[in-house]
Amino acid sequence: MAGAGPGPEPQPEPQPEPEPRRAGEERSGPFQASEHQHVRYNPLQDEWVLVSAHRVRRPWRGQLEPPAPENFPRHDPDNPLCPGATRANGEVNPLYESTFLFDNDFPALRPDAPSPGPSDHPLFRAEPARGVCKVLCFHPWSDVTLPLMSVPEIRTVIDTWAEVSEDLGAEYPWVQIFENKGAMMGCSNPHPHCQVNLLPLPSPPPRGPSRLPRGPRPTLPHPPGLLASPGVRGSSLGGRRKVRGGDPSPVACRSRRVEGRPVVGGGGVGAGPGSESPCFPPTPGLRSLRLQVWASSFLPDVPRREDGNQREYLRRHGEPLLLAYGRQEARRKERLVLANDDWLVLVPYWAVWPFQTLLLPRRHVLRLQDLQPGERDSAPAGPLGEAEAGHWQLHAHYYPPLLRSATVRKFMVGYEMLAQAQRDLTPEQAAERLRQLPEEHFRLRQEKA
Repeated sequence: MAGAGPGPEPQPEPQPEPEPRRAGEERSGPFQASEHQHVRYNPLQDEWVLVSAHRVRRPWRGQLEPPAPENFPRHDPDNPLCPGATRANGEVNPLYESTFLFDNDFPALRPDAPSPGPSDHPLFRAEPARGVCKVLCFHPWSDVTLPLMSVPEIRTVIDTWAEVSEDLGAEYPWVQIFENKGAMMGCSNPHPHCQVNLLPLPSPPPRGPSRLPRGPRPTLPHPPGLLASPGVRGSSLGGRRKVRGGDPSPVACRSRRVEGRPVVGGGGVGAGPGSESPCFPPTPGLRSLRLQVWASSFLPDVPRREDGNQREYLRRHGEPLLLAYGRQEARRKERLVLANDDWLVLVPYWAVWPFQTLLLPRRHVLRLQDLQPGERDSAPAGPLGEAEAGHWQLHAHYYPPLLRSATVRKFMVGYEMLAQAQRDLTPEQAAERLRQLPEEHFRLRQEKA
């Protein structure tokens, strides 16, 4: 019997082709924000931020910032911001005992400037930019900061911001109060201070800089509130003022005792390390507690976007964007850092800087001057105005530049400059780290040690 030869080798069962992985689908199981990169939407700025929390584990061999000097003289006659000192323009500061407001000796904006004239091509457009720049010293001493001041002293600063916002807001539609705190953020003088910028603007807000109309300026909800890390938005006091505890000064000034720390403001307020406009030439070793106020004839890009997006949210949803957002964050709690009956401090869901925070009032408040006395006292330590401003909510931004420690900062470079913002830890992780910090200021702990 003839035997059958070996048959054909069995063929494997055909396997279905794997479906191509769609963009955004994860291969490693369920999504975890602390492990998987993703993008988050910022409705206030209408932009996205890339969150890549896993990158914070990479070894760091980059730049280390030197520790900030801790010992500053309480009064230095060579410091142009100290009481009795002579500034670069020859003016002698009064012997102020509290706050002191004066015109910036090196302003980025002046009230009168010639027009650049019409453009000969739409790609080369220029328009007039006019305004006022002022500096506000919070305290006569150079060795204090807002966290080391008493609640009444801080309250005085907030009151001054509100008065500045109201006074200058009557003339300029946008008043920007801001502080750049720390040498890491380019602060040229460590004396506690801030700046105030005043920016006149026609109504309705244009898409970009616009020529101011002659005659009476339109009544606007001048500097709605917005706060920022190294800065504050609000307004500034002008004219000849009498300094409390001193003599009348030829420069606009007000005597109030307060120092620089992020607080609430109209138009915008912010504190902490951040960018600063030139106030004085860089002077190594000088410290001054001050804040700046700038007002301009155009609506700056950031408040213009925030204004437009808040208007659109109110139109679509029937309530102010930041009021709804604050209520949601108070309920969820995972990004809350501090809270009391009047205020919330949180790391925004869409935060760009690692430890960026947002200060929000719990109720609908348009401007600094609308804050009630109790709310000014309880800032973390009335009428809303024109109907068309009901979309706005007073708020403050804080933008510390630190990433891993006091000596490792976040650099906004390649991808951030060419594509979009990116952060290396989640806002939830940042909020948890901030909540774990001691309530007592580190300098007070050092003194007790």
